Amino acid sequence: MQRTPNLTVATQTAAEAAYARGDLPAAIAAYERLDPQALSAPLHLHFAHALALTGELERAERLAMDHVSRFGSTAAACSLAAAIAQKRGDHGRCLSLAAVAEQLEQPGGAANRLVYAALAHLGALPEAIGALGRLIAFGAQPSYTEVNDLCALYGLAGQPDTIPALVARLPPSDARPGEPRLLVAMPKSGGATIAASVASRCGAMFTGVGVDLPDWAGFPAPWLHPDLLGYFAGRQVMLLSHAAALPRNQAALARFPLPIVVHLRDPRDALVSLFEMGESYGGLQFLRFARCCPGYALLSPADRLGVLRERVYPIYLQWIDSWLQIADREPGAVTFSTYEAFLEDPEALVARLSVRYGADPGTDAQIHSVHFRQGRSGAHREIFTAAQSRDMFDALPGRAGERFGWQP
Repeated sequence: MQRTPNLTVATQTAAEAAYARGDLPAAIAAYERLDPQALSAPLHLHFAHALALTGELERAERLAMDHVSRFGSTAAACSLAAAIAQKRGDHGRCLSLAAVAEQLEQPGGAANRLVYAALAHLGALPEAIGALGRLIAFGAQPSYTEVNDLCALYGLAGQPDTIPALVARLPPSDARPGEPRLLVAMPKSGGATIAASVASRCGAMFTGVGVDLPDWAGFPAPWLHPDLLGYFAGRQVMLLSHAAALPRNQAALARFPLPIVVHLRDPRDALVSLFEMGESYGGLQFLRFARCCPGYALLSPADRLGVLRERVYPIYLQWIDSWLQIADREPGAVTFSTYEAFLEDPEALVARLSVRYGADPGTDAQIHSVHFRQGRSGAHREIFTAAQSRDMFDALPGRAGERFGWQP
């Protein structure tokens, strides 16, 4: 059917209006009524973007690459094609396209983030450090999260001397004056949700803090680095840390009143959740796994999980043991909470911890979910064999299973 000019203009207007207000199905339907060869460059790209956002990745990729063929390589088109490749799990292609886009756009833009994400998925630690460093160097103002991640990467690479200069580049924290609080939590134990919920009840800002260690590769940020901690001195913040009770952390931990709250989870479930986070989100966590096992990205998911059971699970046990030793050696220095108790009564656990951190007992305990996916215990039984699960339980230190109610 021949399209009249007035109809074409009206359809273009309808398509762009729907796209602008986020009504993607209506936008796609309108774009599809237009002659693809007659679409202007912006409409062509918006069409591809709308398809990508609605999950039609193959069509979106074809349209994005057709855009490059017709209108030339632009940062926007290459970034979109790279993002589509990332969603499809083709991280090599994502890197190729994002690298082109990075050359075409202003430094520190979206393409830079895609380059970093692709390098992380590919396990290329030095190159990922460079990409994240460029993002921070050329961005308008470095964010704390980006700087903390880069500090973690330098720690993982065994280059901690770079960290003080990175922290010095941060603008002053916008948290209110006050005293920082600390929650130590096992990775993937619901610690972020609990810390954010307690922070809200206490009127404090919430953030994570920590740096990786080469000999703890695969385990997130067990070092409570003094420069990162000093950045929040005199600020009312709730700090979430995965700090182990290591000698290098003693001075940092001594800044906080006793008892230190240490939150744990059955480490078999925590390991499964950590693995799934790496599979789903990649990034920094995938780099950690690649560092503990060169070639990790080349393994099948089942083999990757096997590597983590062999190499990262023992670190979880070492982390638990470090805090059990402190608790047994120094009565009153540590108070424990568990993920399993949180699942039974989230509001009660948050209320109890909030009072411990100085909140009014009458303050409502609202739960602020952060990185909280399924919220259940025992998931490891669906992943590991009964024999594997039992062996992992028997390896727990200091009768931890009995102490915290974990079952074989």
